[in-house]
Amino acid sequence: MLMRVIKIQMILATSIAVLGTTTPGMAQDKECLSCLVKASYHAHADAAGVLGAQEASRKLLLDWQDQATDKIAFANWQKSLVRANTRRAETLAHDIDFPALLQRTPGAAGLIALFLRKIHDVALKRKLVDLIKPIAESGSFPREYFSSLEVGVTNAEASNKDDGGSKAISFSKNPPAEMVERYAVYASIAEELGDMRGREQYIRWLLIAVISQDMETAMREKFLEGIDPVVNALDDHNTARVLAVFEQVGGFSHIHENAPSLAELGIAIVHHGNDNEARRSLLSQIEPLALTGKFDGQRYALMFDRLAEIEGRPQRYGTQDMCNNGVREIYTLEPGDVDKRRARFELKPIDIHLEELRDMYGSC
Repeated sequence: MLMRVIKIQMILATSIAVLGTTTPGMAQDKECLSCLVKASYHAHADAAGVLGAQEASRKLLLDWQDQATDKIAFANWQKSLVRANTRRAETLAHDIDFPALLQRTPGAAGLIALFLRKIHDVALKRKLVDLIKPIAESGSFPREYFSSLEVGVTNAEASNKDDGGSKAISFSKNPPAEMVERYAVYASIAEELGDMRGREQYIRWLLIAVISQDMETAMREKFLEGIDPVVNALDDHNTARVLAVFEQVGGFSHIHENAPSLAELGIAIVHHGNDNEARRSLLSQIEPLALTGKFDGQRYALMFDRLAEIEGRPQRYGTQDMCNNGVREIYTLEPGDVDKRRARFELKPIDIHLEELRDMYGSC
């Protein structure tokens, strides 16, 4: 608790210094906080988009690797794309002043985590993981996720190599003949959806790092008033584009059949949007897939519960929370054993989930 109070005081002090604010008073501090988050988002949203696009492209190739008839040609092409993406990610990383970014907005630790998953420069990996370690130790970054990142860096150091990501080894830059037509259709879709996902994740990391701190209700509301228009505009644009992309390729079922990772990515983006009609339509399509193990069950559970909450119905899987007199609680549940329903999709027990929600989002 003390760490969170200290952290929000540090963020406010930094915002005043960075934005050149000299006017005393809480109202000015509230304005500075949302302005600072928006400034950090706009400064590095492009980088977040690039990393998101790279991840979507990586998963797209994983969708297809078992279908390749020439496994060697496919693997060489895959490695060529990985190396190109690694070089681009490392170039972007070297151009960002991460210590200054974290000092202004600790939520940027999420962006650093994305870089850690993409770069292969061991020295740079160590620098970045050490930067976010204090944030993880304070509880403002998922500890389990940080531990996995730290183990990855330690293993890379122990092997004394950069996993080949930046080495000048020649691999084919062209897809195997059997993949040319398919790649022409889906490569640009992966890039666009991945870019959208990277940007929406980045803005949420930034704002969650703020609202998870202990602050007065009026201050929290003022901050959200300043940042919500940015988030809503982003979500509305993204949802409209996902729906257009799905229609462009013949609908959700078509993209799920040919590029399942992109179908799941699109659903993840729509989940954050405000188009309930689209959410309802897509939910009806993914439900039979999720219940038969052909679609990400956790993603389905999130969308099912979100729509139930919006429509004023009890939720089934306990993924949504509500504010009860300043205390974060699980939103109303359907009767029955919720932990049994959650276990079907490998969701943690509800008590652990609630504890994690309170730790991540703080008071309400």
